[in-house]
Amino acid sequence: MKHKVLNALAAIRKEISGVRYDKGDLSGQLNIDAAIITELGVLAADGIMDDTINIGGALVPVEKIQLPDNGSAPAEILFHTKKLKGALYYESGKEFIQDNQLAVPGVPFLIHEWDYCSEDESTNPNMLRHQSVIDFISLLGEIADFKKEDFGELELVFFQKKKLSVVIKYGVGNLGKMNRLADLAEQLNSTHDRFERISIFKTELVLQLLDIDEDTRFQTLLSRFDLVYDNYLNSHLLYLEKFSYHDLKSAVDKDKLDYTKRIYATVNDIQSKLIALPAAFLLIFSQFDFSGAAAGKNLLILIASVIFSALLEILLQNQFGVLEYIKTEINHFTNQLRNKDTIVDLTEILKSFGDLDDNMDKQKIYLWIFRGAVWLVPLITSVLFFTYQK
Repeated sequence: MKHKVLNALAAIRKEISGVRYDKGDLSGQLNIDAAIITELGVLAADGIMDDTINIGGALVPVEKIQLPDNGSAPAEILFHTKKLKGALYYESGKEFIQDNQLAVPGVPFLIHEWDYCSEDESTNPNMLRHQSVIDFISLLGEIADFKKEDFGELELVFFQKKKLSVVIKYGVGNLGKMNRLADLAEQLNSTHDRFERISIFKTELVLQLLDIDEDTRFQTLLSRFDLVYDNYLNSHLLYLEKFSYHDLKSAVDKDKLDYTKRIYATVNDIQSKLIALPAAFLLIFSQFDFSGAAAGKNLLILIASVIFSALLEILLQNQFGVLEYIKTEINHFTNQLRNKDTIVDLTEILKSFGDLDDNMDKQKIYLWIFRGAVWLVPLITSVLFFTYQK
């Protein structure tokens, strides 16, 4: 049997204008007609509104309301929704989520903003999302190492190499589709290697949430649900192959970092030698005989500048060769990963090596700039030699 008072309140709420809502007190303007008088009588009898109602500035008992000829009368209305007996009223989805973080109310309830009454048979997408979160919390509670509930606030603690504390706290904006929740529950409740599956999933929780502020960890988990689940699946598949997805990724990241350092070193190693370039220009301009009288001296300076640039060119050629060698190593390494006998998709790991190609291209540009500067020394010297030759 439907809750008569709740349904009467739902019907009247749709007719109220200029709504004001504060801590359960719902007020506004209402045009009273014959049908509404009946509903008001139900609400007055239940005690969620006063026995009298303000119509045109006069307080009139509900049972003595007289309608004018036009069939309706404007009135100021006030309902104390928190006084509902055996039912609950929520003006907004936000209020509902704040009061029901861990479970759906066990009594009939109404959420006006969502146009939802728990006694209706129709489904509501927001309620389905809320139920998914509740089910997820229940699943987390089953695998948590420790639970603490205090004044309606739940804290879940997971021990997996490190301690992770997750306080269940979320808002209406955190509700989202969790289409794969049933798959996760099936995975973690599987009788086959259940302990290992739970351990792998808790490891993913720690990796994703440990660096997140404790108050927002659960909200972050909801937003990253698909990512956590995908990583869990990858790690479980790799566990079946006797190694961890994150161990593999860590090893690959370590190699990638090593390659990155070696790429940057191709320029860093030669920079100290290129400091000689400004000195070379200074020496040329200070020792060159612009009068042309000492042609032999100027010729020696020209020859020396060519030798100087040739020596640096050898160093530059070596650095270009190093880059090519590193590129060959990287290609060999990525081919090994690509051909690895595993059922896990390593596409994302392989894509991360694309950054190394960009880094190598940048270093090559720098080396070409250095090369240009190096050969500028004999070029300028040649111009000076032939310009000031007698």
